[in-house]
Amino acid sequence: PIKELKGFRRIALQPGETKTVSMELRADDLRYWNAERHQWVLENEPVQIQLGASSADIRLTKMVGVAN
Repeated sequence: PIKELKGFRRIALQPGETKTVSMELRADDLRYWNAERHQWVLENEPVQIQLGASSADIRLTKMVGVAN
């Protein structure tokens, strides 16, 4: 899939307030089912992580490497 939800956390912020939020994302969370190979696959290429209020409101994008 081009985009897939891998983590979710709802937080409440007051206007102008900031918070640091941590979420663990493991390499296994990035596996996808390869129908041709009939197995779960983890690509070793960097992946793009997007954070936002919704999929239509992305506020932060970061490329990260995958370590298996």
